[in-house]
Amino acid sequence: MGKYAVAAFALIGGVMVFIYFGIGGTSPQREQFPRLPPPHHARNTSQALKEINVRAVYFVPKGKVAIPNNQWKENLLERFSLLKKFHAMAFWNRSTLEYAVYPTPITGLRDHLFYDTNRTDEGNPEGLRSISEELESRFFSREGDLYDASFDKGAGYRVLYIIYEGVGASGADGVALLSRKFFTEDEYRVERDSFFAHEFYHTLGVPDSYRHQSGAPTSNDLMGAGRLRPLTETFLSREAMALFGI
Repeated sequence: MGKYAVAAFALIGGVMVFIYFGIGGTSPQREQFPRLPPPHHARNTSQALKEINVRAVYFVPKGKVAIPNNQWKENLLERFSLLKKFHAMAFWNRSTLEYAVYPTPITGLRDHLFYDTNRTDEGNPEGLRSISEELESRFFSREGDLYDASFDKGAGYRVLYIIYEGVGASGADGVALLSRKFFTEDEYRVERDSFFAHEFYHTLGVPDSYRHQSGAPTSNDLMGAGRLRPLTETFLSREAMALFGI
């Protein structure tokens, strides 16, 4: 009886081999999925955001004192670490975020009134403009007094992130400014990472989603009401991601 069972199994096996190799005729292949293009700048479709390289500095106006013991640097590196994770998840790993922090505070050539001009509405855009212009000439020009070739390196879309020993929170294409107090003082511990990320996404072209006069949000995501929540509890809206081509 046993030899009949063996013969039956052998016959079934032979039929299956014949069907697979004889009738099927082809071996299994991996399905090829189309390669998706990288995301792009929210307002400039020709500017790819496959690689984003952030250069960050702590800027202290002349006459002001930097906080001691590199507390600013430790906090800044922590903010960047969390932002990098958030960005990778939001962009489905289709955009990479790298960063470098200048190791020492930068003392400005002027006092804070020059950078602020007593006007800090809408996040201190005048401070953003004047400080970024000074840093571009001092840091990223070969004739600048602070030029560092290693700090200037970085592939892809470049962002300058200024941590400011003063007031303000503002962002524009390729540059952001955030008051140091937002990420070192306890009163901002809940929303500090979201504030940091909110200004970063302005550098990629995403607009605010709240009314500047009243502060009333027009969306629930990071660019609106979500900026007041922890970064782990907020998101970039579908409308915002559509601007990036995702």
